[in-house]
Amino acid sequence: MVNSTLSSNLTSKITSETSNLSSKKDFEEKNRETSTEKTVEKTKKIEEKKHQSKEEKIESIIQFVFKVSTDKENAKDSHYLRLLEGEINQRSENERHLNENDVDSILIEVLTQMSGTEILKYLNRSYQNISTVRTKEGNSFNELLEGCERSIVSQTGLTIQDEPLILMEMIENQHYSFPLDNNLFSSVLSTFEEDLQPFLSQIFTQILQKLGATREMIDLNVSSSLSILNSISSFPIFSKSLSNSKDFETEGNGRFLQMNSLLSPLFIHSFESNDVSNRFLNPTKLTQSHVVESYLVVRREFNYLQNNAFQIIKNLIKSDEKMKNNCLNWFGRVISGNKMRTKSQFEVSQCSTNGFLVNLSTVLLKFCGPFINSSEENTFNKIDSRYLYLNTRMKTDEEESKFSISLEDFNKYLKELREESGSTSFSFITEVFFLTLHSLHIGTIQVISQYNSFIQNVAKMQQKKKEMERNVNQMNGPQRDLMLSILKNHELSLEKMYTTKLTLDSQLMDGNFLDSMLQFYVFVGNWLLFLKGNGEESVSVAFSTLPEFILEDLIDFVSFGLRYCPEKLNVVMMANLLEIIIPMIGSSESIKNHWLRSRLVQVIYEMLPQEENGSQTTQFLSLFTNNRIGKGQLVPALFQLYVNIESTGRNHQFYEKFEVRRRIGIILKQLREYEMHQLTIKKQSESPLFVRFINLLLNDCQYLLDEMLVRLTEIKETESAMEDQAGWMALDETVRNDRWEKLQQNSNTVKSFCVLANQNIDLFNFLSFHTKKPFMVKELVDRIAQMLNYFINHLTGSKSLDLKVKDPSRFFFDPRYLLRKLIEIYLNFAEFDEFVQEVVNDGRSFGMQKFKQIIVTLRKNHLLPEENIIQFANFVDRIERISKEIDKEQEDLDDIPDEYLDPLFGTLMRDPVILPGSNTTMDRQWIIKHLLNSSTDPFNRLPLSSDMLIPNDKLREEIEGWIVSKKTKKTQV
Repeated sequence: MVNSTLSSNLTSKITSETSNLSSKKDFEEKNRETSTEKTVEKTKKIEEKKHQSKEEKIESIIQFVFKVSTDKENAKDSHYLRLLEGEINQRSENERHLNENDVDSILIEVLTQMSGTEILKYLNRSYQNISTVRTKEGNSFNELLEGCERSIVSQTGLTIQDEPLILMEMIENQHYSFPLDNNLFSSVLSTFEEDLQPFLSQIFTQILQKLGATREMIDLNVSSSLSILNSISSFPIFSKSLSNSKDFETEGNGRFLQMNSLLSPLFIHSFESNDVSNRFLNPTKLTQSHVVESYLVVRREFNYLQNNAFQIIKNLIKSDEKMKNNCLNWFGRVISGNKMRTKSQFEVSQCSTNGFLVNLSTVLLKFCGPFINSSEENTFNKIDSRYLYLNTRMKTDEEESKFSISLEDFNKYLKELREESGSTSFSFITEVFFLTLHSLHIGTIQVISQYNSFIQNVAKMQQKKKEMERNVNQMNGPQRDLMLSILKNHELSLEKMYTTKLTLDSQLMDGNFLDSMLQFYVFVGNWLLFLKGNGEESVSVAFSTLPEFILEDLIDFVSFGLRYCPEKLNVVMMANLLEIIIPMIGSSESIKNHWLRSRLVQVIYEMLPQEENGSQTTQFLSLFTNNRIGKGQLVPALFQLYVNIESTGRNHQFYEKFEVRRRIGIILKQLREYEMHQLTIKKQSESPLFVRFINLLLNDCQYLLDEMLVRLTEIKETESAMEDQAGWMALDETVRNDRWEKLQQNSNTVKSFCVLANQNIDLFNFLSFHTKKPFMVKELVDRIAQMLNYFINHLTGSKSLDLKVKDPSRFFFDPRYLLRKLIEIYLNFAEFDEFVQEVVNDGRSFGMQKFKQIIVTLRKNHLLPEENIIQFANFVDRIERISKEIDKEQEDLDDIPDEYLDPLFGTLMRDPVILPGSNTTMDRQWIIKHLLNSSTDPFNRLPLSSDMLIPNDKLREEIEGWIVSKKTKKTQV
């Protein structure tokens, strides 16, 4: 039974397979027959075409272009022309073909069968088919094809004119490109220009409104709208349709213009869009690869948006002069409407958003591209600086500080300029250059300033978090639970700040963005040098009347790049920038504001690797070893600014000068490593400027060290009082609060004073080691000796106990370091007799026993190598010998006549000179010291300089005679 069933199944299977095989063979045979038939039919058609008459060829072309047929049975993929077929059949035998005279009838019959967008799509396809025929047939049927084009253009224009919403519907449904062929639409516009003008403006406006209504940046509606606007704006007639739009006359503050003006939708999608920040949510959990990928995505979108916005505005500007003025006026209104952003406090709701203004300035930067990268020598001549005060597009703050002209002189200049110039037109280059400068000033540069403050706040929040974590570990029970809750909220706030930072970084740290900004500001710097007259003594009026913000913005941007992303700054461009800023640092005539020049020093400081802030930037180091860049200029410029910064006219000038000078000192120390700068420092040490420089350095050292010691003593007293809890609580609460506040103030102040004092003493030691002789001039040597004596007196012996605060490192106070540096300075000058003499002459702080104790301290604490300690011991022996000699001389010269004493200092005059303004006689050494700090007569404040001093030879001879006679008498006795 089983075998029978198996046999039956097998037989059935064989039969089935045989049947399938047979069916397959039949199918293949049938396919071969069909294929053969098609090939034969195709060959037959080709042969027929070869033998077509001209009339048949024309008919074939018309059928292909319009996809029509008068043969119902063969109109499978074509439009059957029923009406036209009847008409053709009534013609004579030789004329029964479609011809050029039938084109309009064809279109009428076909289009009546269609509706809506289908009509324009059909006409568009037909127009494109003409191009296919031309490619194949060449110029053989030009007359026919041109007639077809005219008919299609006519029907397209009439359709749009009758039903304008059809084209709008097509535009809305089309992504990334305009739905009609460019050549077709151009022909329609040129033919129906006047009739379509209102509609074209409506289309443009509606697409802009659609763009503005989309809130997300990475959105199909945004990219497609921009692409279509780019396409249609390329048609001059389309762009010109906007010329008379009332939207260009909209005025108001920055926020109002952003919300209501015609062009603003091109700029609203930015790093502030929600979908950008959403990519950086939960930042502490994001991987580096995710962050990098998100940067790539959003930056690609930024570039797409900004490039399209630029191209659209460019197309509008190129369309006609009126449209160009409309666009430039709009830029000017937006800038004017946001002027308040440059103030320290402004109403955010009245201003455009950060992202909007960054996009605006980025687009304007693209307009500057062609001329800032131009190799033409006369490019700077094309920029008319008068635009700042004669333009009618944007408001200019005439009271803004200028480079080197007083407000009174500027007002006089402005009045004359406006009287002479009248109505003045400016080149497009001039317009775009100054619009870009101002847009960056109120936009991107302000965003950078906010970013700096934001990063500082993040650092404070991070520090606060660490403190809270330390505190919570020392708590228990409900108090701990409360602190944990506060800590959690604090961490959530930090998370939001990290997201904000990543969002900002996506735009501000973009390499393309940084490159375009740096290129522009390098161009600005070169333009400033061009106006200033590089190498010329007098400063041009064009330069002197420029507002300071131009240079300030340049500094702000470059400092931002150096601080946060130095690796993205082009070294070649930075080299160019260095050549620009070095001449300005020392140019006190061209830039009167010393504080502004000091900010240029900040740029150089940030270009060099710094131990104090952990900066390892070395990519720019080679620029300072290049003989071409700053050769012979940088060091004198730094010395000059060190002297000038004594007075800046700012509210905090007294404290600001210390920070500026500290940076100058660090730069000088680094430059000293290179031979070319060593030679320059040595050469400068022989100039009068160097003496003034050393005098001010000495002043700063004395002030900072003195303040440091006073405040440390006060801290010591308060902290000691607080250790006695009973005594502290016995004090009145007001007294305790006052002393506590003073302790906090002293603690904060002494930190900065200690850092500055350490840096200044280090610079003093460094310079005196390499260039000793200039320090030994009469007006300096005694002050140096007195300073050294005073401070070693406080750092050693009983007075040092007043400085022993808890954990001095928290204040950066290291008494051993300071003592070692002071001793090294003594050794730098030990070879000079005049120095040894003045060390002993110091009646306030000199004590022989003190010096001997210091030798013991140095050995006990191993503060110096033994070799140096021996040198110091020899120096001490020498001052002891000189001290005895001086004591003897002072005994010889007692009872000094009053007329031989200096009127201010009461010392015996050795080199008396007459002050011409007050006719007073002083000792030269004292009046020269006075003149280092003030160029006035100390008795009547009239102007006075060292070359005006008149030697009082008669009095000098009298004094010398008196000294000889006194010594002779003592010897005889």
